[in-house]
Amino acid sequence: MFKLGPLVFTLIAICACERQQEAPVSLAGSSKLPSISELSRETILIELTQPVENQRSYDNLHVTLRPSDVVEVKRLRSELWPSESKPKILSQRTFKIAQSHAEQARNVLAVLHPQRLDKPDAPVVLPEGCPAIADGSSDALVLFSGSDGRFGIFELPTGCKVLPALRAKEAVAQALRLLQD
Repeated sequence: MFKLGPLVFTLIAICACERQQEAPVSLAGSSKLPSISELSRETILIELTQPVENQRSYDNLHVTLRPSDVVEVKRLRSELWPSESKPKILSQRTFKIAQSHAEQARNVLAVLHPQRLDKPDAPVVLPEGCPAIADGSSDALVLFSGSDGRFGIFELPTGCKVLPALRAKEAVAQALRLLQD
């Protein structure tokens, strides 16, 4: 009797290998991805936001990768009202990661890098097919900043389910795994 299980498993493995060998493609509309050398001179901040249930506040997780391969992780609580109130730092850690992990994280995040960095009006890019949301809610923000003060932002709007958005979520999650000590 012919068994499909091993065949299906083999096809999935082949497809996964082929996908990993594909050249990365920008999810930020860039015609070319930045080199690892360019990225290694930038500070990269990943910000995740989550509302706090039954409260008028939200928690932010900031994970910053510096050119020195130092990672800073901050958990903050911000009040919705008054909006100008300063966020409270709930926890903060700083540590150095292996250069290889830092390079892998930068490579993963390269697909989210805007075409250009600028100041004072930094470009904010969204995954192709995701509409901008008026209230500014997003699942993640990734900010790339150069030593010269120029920066650019990749925003992943809340609820966007198109393929580029799903790949962007995957990239952020993979980078966060690499940035753990």
